[in-house]
Amino acid sequence: MRKLKRPKKILDLINEYTKDLTSEIEKIKKDHKKIVLESNSKLLSQIAKGENLDELSLIDKYLKKSNKIPVVETLPEVSEKSIDLLNHLLLEGEDYFYEDKENGTVFNNKNKKVGEYICGQIKFDT
Repeated sequence: MRKLKRPKKILDLINEYTKDLTSEIEKIKKDHKKIVLESNSKLLSQIAKGENLDELSLIDKYLKKSNKIPVVETLPEVSEKSIDLLNHLLLEGEDYFYEDKENGTVFNNKNKKVGEYICGQIKFDT
């Protein structure tokens, strides 16, 4: 049985096209990394000037590659209206913090719930 030449030519064309695409993607990745690095350097430079910081130390700290993966922790956005600060109470040498609202929670300095704030009075859990 005879092999067809057309499928082999098509396969060769596909392989060549794949190699070309791969090389173009690598070039795009290099260009992108260069643009990001320039942008970050410019940003750090502006921050250093605005905050009177040492630009070289910022570059060393934030732009040098390291083996560890940075962990970015995103906090939920909180509007200024919804920010409730805790009140402070010093009782028998211990710091306590409480929510000044009906059925508010009382915390110790280790952020553990130790009581409740009810009707203007603090009731500690026993």
